[in-house]
Amino acid sequence: AAAAFEAALTVIGPEPALLGGLALTLRAAGRPTAAVEPARRALAARPDDPALGNALASILLCAGRPDEAWPVIRRLRERDPAALEPIAHEAVAARLLADPGYARLYDFERFVR
Repeated sequence: AAAAFEAALTVIGPEPALLGGLALTLRAAGRPTAAVEPARRALAARPDDPALGNALASILLCAGRPDEAWPVIRRLRERDPAALEPIAHEAVAARLLADPGYARLYDFERFVR
């Protein structure tokens, strides 16, 4: 599937939807590091697109780069504080960074009571 996106990008050019599709396909194929660059390019072309922002945040987290995901997550949370996907990304990033704020974001004990 990644080859199809790459072929389309060769013909059409750097279309953000195709770059995002390639990035998500690479992540799903277990290649999150390779997915970072097309995800960054997609979001750079459409910085206000929450789907592309969430894709980049997810890819950075999968690639073990939570520190790089923080600014993306912060922008998503500022734009829509109630959106669930950025809240989940924030919790994952905090957990990966051993941030004490993680307990505030995800209090499992309180959740299961």
